[in-house]
Amino acid sequence: MIKIEQKYEQIAVKINSNGINGSGCIVQPNNSDYSFIFTAKHCLTENDIVDNAKISVTSTNITDTNQIIIRQVLFDNEFDIAVIQIDKLKEIETSKFTNPQKDLPIQLFGFPHLLKGGSQILSGKISFSNEDHSDIEFSNSQITFDKSTPETIKGFSGSGIFH
Repeated sequence: MIKIEQKYEQIAVKINSNGINGSGCIVQPNNSDYSFIFTAKHCLTENDIVDNAKISVTSTNITDTNQIIIRQVLFDNEFDIAVIQIDKLKEIETSKFTNPQKDLPIQLFGFPHLLKGGSQILSGKISFSNEDHSDIEFSNSQITFDKSTPETIKGFSGSGIFH
């Protein structure tokens, strides 16, 4: 049986767009010709303009990065969300979603800048949730001797949140 950490690795990606770095999560819809990568808009652009040719997506699971062909990038006008449409990745299972609920245990898997390309899992729970937003409370500290939490979590933006 596959360990949950291996599952996270299968669908987590590193994103670089014109010098901006972040994380993303591959989403596989049921019965589609495409796969999608969900990320934060600020992982791709600072001004709502993006050149698809300057987006690099890498995965620890997909060895042939030429397999990730970007078709289009969609932004939300109100929220910091971006969806990258790519050719279907056949080895990725259909994604499942749930609504956030207070006290739901979660894990965040991403590629913080502090680890210079390495991945990390943060554990926590949803501490508040309503129809507009949810807050996450982490159980493991992200403070180092010389860096504060906001500095140590840079690069996690766009990561998948898993239950």
